[in-house]
Amino acid sequence: MTIPNKNTISLTRGFWCIFKDGVDTIAAGASAVNGKEYVYINGDLILEQRSYSTTSRHSFEFKNNRYEVEFCVPEVLKGKIECSLSKNSKLIQKYKTLYKYKFSFYEFSIYFALVFIYGFATIYYHLSAWSLIPFVAVMSIVSIVFAMRHIVFIEEDL
Repeated sequence: MTIPNKNTISLTRGFWCIFKDGVDTIAAGASAVNGKEYVYINGDLILEQRSYSTTSRHSFEFKNNRYEVEFCVPEVLKGKIECSLSKNSKLIQKYKTLYKYKFSFYEFSIYFALVFIYGFATIYYHLSAWSLIPFVAVMSIVSIVFAMRHIVFIEEDL
């Protein structure tokens, strides 16, 4: 597994936070697909564990110091994720996801046009209620495409 050199989040690579403690780099990663969580120090795998809980803590010792990495999902439905690193019970750094979405007139126009076309076609061609199924499928695909335009940031939270 390749460790990213900066904080990243994606469906394929998961959620990764990179912490600096002096000259040491601690990378904590989690996969939303398989539930595995990883902790690397300077590129060496220290811990790998599967967790399906909304909060998980991983403790380990390195250079006579006690470290703890905590993953927390405070709002499951919104997909908010937090990751923190503590050294000797003192919080060093904490990251959280931040979602940005900007309303687009273009997006609204496409939805409105599709609803208008569907309504016109239903009246003009005397379509049955069963014609609603392909319309809902098309609207679902369009909404998924537009939902993928949301921007996700990982910002420091202290």
